[in-house]
Amino acid sequence: MSAPFAPLEVRLLVAACGTCVAAGAVLLGSGSPARLRRVVPAAAIPASSRPPAAAAGGVAALVVLVLLSGVPAALVTCAVALLVVVLRRRAVRHRAVEQRRAAVQAGTTALAAALRAGLPAHAAWREAAGATDDAGGADLLLATSRAPVVGADVAEELLMAARRAGAEGLGRVAVCWRVGSGAGAGLAASLDVVSDGLQADQALRRQVALELAAPRATARVLAVLPLAGAGLGAAAGARPWEVLLLTRLGHACLAVGTALAVAGLGWVEALARRAQPR
Repeated sequence: MSAPFAPLEVRLLVAACGTCVAAGAVLLGSGSPARLRRVVPAAAIPASSRPPAAAAGGVAALVVLVLLSGVPAALVTCAVALLVVVLRRRAVRHRAVEQRRAAVQAGTTALAAALRAGLPAHAAWREAAGATDDAGGADLLLATSRAPVVGADVAEELLMAARRAGAEGLGRVAVCWRVGSGAGAGLAASLDVVSDGLQADQALRRQVALELAAPRATARVLAVLPLAGAGLGAAAGARPWEVLLLTRLGHACLAVGTALAVAGLGWVEALARRAQPR
C-alpha cells in the first residue's frame, strides 16, 4: 500500500471540488450557458478573457488534484468533469436547435397570414420575424426580408439559411416561394401546408424525446450506482475508498470502471441520437 498524499477524507473532498471547478471552468470558456450567466454575468467577464480563464482554472484544479489526491484520482475526476461538460453542452446545443425549429414554424405561419392579408413580400417577412421567440430564427427571417428590397432571389436566401441546424424547414418554404413566384400559385395556402408539416415534425420529435428519456435516465443512474455502492460499503464498515485510492489494484479497478461507465453513457447517447428523426 502506497503512502497517501493527504488524509482520505481530504482527498475525497478535493476530488469532488475539483470536478465542480473543472466543469465550471470549461463551461465558462465555452460560451457561458444561460444558467451560468445567471451566476456570473457575461458583462463581468470579457469574452476575450474567457478561454484563458477557463484554461487557467482547469490547470489549477488539475494541479491541486494531483498534489492532494494523486494522479489516479485526478484522472478519474477529469474524466467525470469532461463527461458532465459534454452532456451539458450537447443539451444546450439541442435546445437551441429545437428553439430555431419552433421559430421557423411560427414564422412560416405568420408569413402565410401576412401574405393572405395582402402585405408586400418584405413586410410579410418582417411580420414573420416578429412572430418568433428565438433570436437566431428571427435574424434568419429578417435577413430574408431584405432580399425583395435589394432585388435578391428570396428562394436562394432561404436555401442558404436552411443550411443552419434547426432551420431546415426554410428549405420547404424556399420551394413554395419559387413555385409560387414562377407559376403564380397561391403562396399562403402552400405555406399553410408547410407550417402544418413542420408542426407535425416537431410533435414527432417531442414524442421520440419523451420515449428516450427513460433509457437515458436509466443509463445515468447505472453510471453512478458504483459510487452509491462504495458509499454503502463505507457506511457498513468496509474501506472501499482506501482500496480504490491507495492501492494499485484499486487504481486499476477505478480506471476500468470509469472507462466502462463513460463508454456506456456515450453508447446510450449515440443510440438515442440515431433514433431521433432528422
